[in-house]
Amino acid sequence: MKARFYLYSERILSEMKNFLCNFLFVTILLLNPILAKILNVNLTSENRIVGGFHTQINEYAKYVVFILNTKRRYEYFGSGNFCGGTIVKPDYVLTAAHCVDEQAVNDIKVLRVIAGTKRRLRRTKNVQRRRVQQIIIHPGYRPYQGISEHDIALLQLRSKLHIDNRYRDIAELGFDRYLSKGETCIAAGWGRMYYNGPCPNEILYVKLKVYQIPDMTDSIVAFAPSEYIQQVCHGDSGGPLFCEGKLYGITWSGERSCVKVSRYTSVLHHREWIEENMFPGFVQSNNKRFSKANVEDFHPQIYECVKYVVFILKPLERLKYFWSGNHYGRTTVTPDYVNFRQFIQ
Repeated sequence: MKARFYLYSERILSEMKNFLCNFLFVTILLLNPILAKILNVNLTSENRIVGGFHTQINEYAKYVVFILNTKRRYEYFGSGNFCGGTIVKPDYVLTAAHCVDEQAVNDIKVLRVIAGTKRRLRRTKNVQRRRVQQIIIHPGYRPYQGISEHDIALLQLRSKLHIDNRYRDIAELGFDRYLSKGETCIAAGWGRMYYNGPCPNEILYVKLKVYQIPDMTDSIVAFAPSEYIQQVCHGDSGGPLFCEGKLYGITWSGERSCVKVSRYTSVLHHREWIEENMFPGFVQSNNKRFSKANVEDFHPQIYECVKYVVFILKPLERLKYFWSGNHYGRTTVTPDYVNFRQFIQ
């Protein structure tokens, strides 16, 4: 009799345990949208800012995009994000090569670039979604050799983003100098909030100290000050490293535990490659940029012949002819790497 009572009690306890587990599971699923809105996290996301902070609405968010994989259908808009990127031209986004190489993306048609929002899970009227026309990966990148140098890529969009300087803007590239040891920079992204944790809904930022590794000239290593538990984590790859408002680095890698040291690909080190692929056909003069200049601002004698200008690029090397586009009427030309004002003086 006593044995039968114990068996009956164990059966009741087992059924109650199963009921409570199922009840909790269903409750979490039902409350997930509400919790996601309150906590700014996606509890069902499968895809690195650790201990990050929020800033004013578009301080950096207007430069940053996230990259979606639409191969699978997700419950929330933005749930399929796996990497970040930075707007460097209305139709170009700078990101990490390991985000878009053959191992990560086997079909360019499934890629979408999302710009104009700081909240990943909310699709508003300011959000712009673009297909990718072309993936341009640095030729020195070696995906099969573990962590590779030259982890940098450009995404050419099928159509240009509308740049309004509020929700979407072009980041200024840090081509002017090398960073100094101990300098404070800011990384941004929608990566995991902690190791194996959820991804945030709202973009997060971390302040990091910079240290240059002497024997790896194409990378910048940034680490959080010891008094803060802040770092990049899974999902932040391809995102920006801003220093004094300029883009100096692309999130490359971090430790598996999402703490301590993280590595960034140097934008300055890859300047020539970036320029050649963003502005094919243009030449560089004295390492200076001249952008969005109206033809009518040029010297009158140059107006009609400005499309046939010859410059010497690196003396004794070669001559390049320059074609800047349609120069008639009130058309705005963008000879980004020819300083005409210096030429006519």
